[in-house]
Amino acid sequence: MLQELQTAGLSGFRLRPAVAGHDLPAITQKLVPELQRRGAFRQAYEADTLRGLLGLARPPTATPLPRPPPPEPEDRTT
Repeated sequence: MLQELQTAGLSGFRLRPAVAGHDLPAITQKLVPELQRRGAFRQAYEADTLRGLLGLARPPTATPLPRPPPPEPEDRTT
């Protein structure tokens, strides 16, 4: 199957588990390690963040602007 994908010019595939409780463990514990052994699935991500994976630059500032001070309480003694 991997050779057919490469021959067709495809670089990947997407699996959709039918029964998550059964299929998902089979994919993660059996299929993924076998694909990694064959060099068809990554061993690690190239970046540490989603922003890095998408090749996006960091915004100029990630800190919010300071809040204005709360209003002074009114003096109601008069």
